[in-house]
Amino acid sequence: MTAEDLVLDEKFRRWVEAADTTYEVYWQERMARGEVEPAELDRARLLLKSLQVKNKQVRKDELDAGWKRLERYYQLAQMPSARQRNITFWPKMLVAASVVLLICVGIYFSNTLSIEEETPAITYIEKVIPKGQKVILTLPDSTIVHLNSESRIKFPQGFTKQLREVELEGEAYFEVQKDPARPFVVKSKYLQAKVLGTAFNFKAFPEEKQVRVALVEGKLQVSDSLVATGHSMILSPTDMAVFDIRKKTLQKSGFDLQEEIGWKDGQLAFRKASFQEIIHRLERWYGVEIEVNRVPDIQGFTGDFARQSLDDVLEGISYAIPFDFQINKQKVTITVK
Repeated sequence: MTAEDLVLDEKFRRWVEAADTTYEVYWQERMARGEVEPAELDRARLLLKSLQVKNKQVRKDELDAGWKRLERYYQLAQMPSARQRNITFWPKMLVAASVVLLICVGIYFSNTLSIEEETPAITYIEKVIPKGQKVILTLPDSTIVHLNSESRIKFPQGFTKQLREVELEGEAYFEVQKDPARPFVVKSKYLQAKVLGTAFNFKAFPEEKQVRVALVEGKLQVSDSLVATGHSMILSPTDMAVFDIRKKTLQKSGFDLQEEIGWKDGQLAFRKASFQEIIHRLERWYGVEIEVNRVPDIQGFTGDFARQSLDDVLEGISYAIPFDFQINKQKVTITVK
């Protein structure tokens, strides 16, 4: 389908203009089957959003009549005789018919048509969690968010009637309040997740090579934030979406529940972790700085620690990776043997 076909499709217009999530899976499946190109879908979405009018009192029956008239022009343009006369007829017709659409609903183009984006003033709240701390927040819609150390979340003081959207850097576990009329969207630099009501973990630390979204319950749509790639997938419980930042690839896999989500319950879990990963996570978890004399050559460390002190955790790891350590307030020195 072309962008023009999509603009004239009532299901597509409801999905874009009214944020009707009924058609979310429908369009994702059509893209997956190759029936709709992501680039055409994005172009159609931009076209619809650009046709914004200042007059908010237009009746629905008038607007529907305008769309039907536009569709009739399109059908005429597809007739063989029309294509033979002028192969550029449809692009010109689209512009003319768009004006007809606006006029037919009683809006004068010269006075009331607005192509500008109306952005009402919104007050945002931003929470930044330092190393060594974890915080539980309740959002305006009663969604509960567990924020990990060294994480940042930004959200409006009050969500709109159409959408609940937050921005995340770092890691958070979301218990989303169900609201079928208002999708809940979590955005990071490289990945975004869209849900109605579910529980999932979103990990997007800026210094890491991957962005990971692990679904515990419900259903989740995950897509990358890069318009050029257009990757998207639907997750079911026990699925995890992994976005490789360097390769720009999005893949689905299973996940270890303890490794991905145990942190919110005080469980520090390592699975085949490199020594650098161990050090970095301990610094974030306990809010300390760690100096190491050298990096040992290890295959990977696996272990679980439930609400234990830094001293106990280092002691446990040192049995698998021989080293001595000293803790002086927020400074830790490790000497690998």
